[in-house]
Amino acid sequence: MGDGHRIARNSIFLFALTFSNYFIGLLLFPFISRVLSVNSFGIVGFGMAYAMVFQSIVEFGFMISTTARISRVRSDATKVSEAVTNTMLAKGILLFISTLIFILSAPFVQMVRDHLLVMSLFFLSAATAAMVPDFYFRGMEQMQSIATRAIAARSLSIVIVLALVRGDHELAAVPMSLLASNLVAVLWAFMKMRRLGFRFSQPSIGGAIVYLKESFMYFLSRVSATINQSMGAFTLGLVHTGPSYEMGVYSAAWRVSSAGEMMLLPVSDSLYPHMINKRDYRLFWRVYFPGLVLWFLGCAFVFIFASSICSILLGPQYASAGAALRILLFGCFMAFSSNMFGYNALAPIGLARHANFSLILSVSLNAVAMLTLFALNKATLTSICTVVTLSNLVIFAYRFSVFMANKDLALSANNK
Repeated sequence: MGDGHRIARNSIFLFALTFSNYFIGLLLFPFISRVLSVNSFGIVGFGMAYAMVFQSIVEFGFMISTTARISRVRSDATKVSEAVTNTMLAKGILLFISTLIFILSAPFVQMVRDHLLVMSLFFLSAATAAMVPDFYFRGMEQMQSIATRAIAARSLSIVIVLALVRGDHELAAVPMSLLASNLVAVLWAFMKMRRLGFRFSQPSIGGAIVYLKESFMYFLSRVSATINQSMGAFTLGLVHTGPSYEMGVYSAAWRVSSAGEMMLLPVSDSLYPHMINKRDYRLFWRVYFPGLVLWFLGCAFVFIFASSICSILLGPQYASAGAALRILLFGCFMAFSSNMFGYNALAPIGLARHANFSLILSVSLNAVAMLTLFALNKATLTSICTVVTLSNLVIFAYRFSVFMANKDLALSANNK
């Protein structure tokens, strides 16, 4: 099978996964937003955002670093086994650290303290999701396995929610459903790996530490990306010390916007292993330009009908989220270019550190802006959405400038 056909095939499977997740979200979140009050929906949004930080700690950037390592040695079963074993051991260490941080920080975050059971379930769900060894399947370019497993697991979560959640009193069933689906995903993944002939090697603390060091910059960038995504909800959580209408509206707009950004992952995830191996910038440009046009048209459609989309998807009480969604859409549009000019463009020419640094730079500026808004008592829904949407602009501007400054490396790669 040719490179282009293989990437197209992998992209189709990942698009199927993304569309199915989006479809499941169209069923799940409109149902939740209708049976829960706006305030309780805000608690769900905060819980997901808060738990994402801990998930990023456990994942530690291995989705980038270990995927690349496995992609390079996929024909050597011993090296693949070593990579997976040491990565999972490193994740176990990080899971222990994350659990301690969550327990020790809980008394100091009011939203967590006031809703400890719900937030603990969100934490357990995120921690379980972080233990899914998708880096193995991506490195081996087994995208069909990822898609099939994830669709089945997410379908389970919606069945549980539809069966159990009837109002605010069943709020805990939302993270419980995610926890159950993630447990299924973990077990399914390891069973599939076993059927493919994978066997764990002898774990090594020294090896795990080496992998942690190797992935540290990817970890910083991943945490930075997660903080960027979560900072809006977290800041609103500080401004409004309890459940609030603003938190519910922001959560609604952010869910729609982030669901749109999920549509970008199949392209970048399918292209990344190929770019690492082949450094095929001709294919990169053939993907980028048509994709940018399609992405612009999609974002423009959502921008025009933002209020109606929020109302249809989440309920008429969320029509006002359309204004927030329109602001977030500018960042959503920039996300396509920032993704493409990230690891896909920079890692093959040895500049992955700049892709990492762009995220660290963005979250630093984001944090300063959010703290300034909070200190000046200007942390409104509109101002927070504006800061969040500028994050992707900063990331793209930095990555694109680095790529253009080193475009000769890409040209020489094409000529080899």
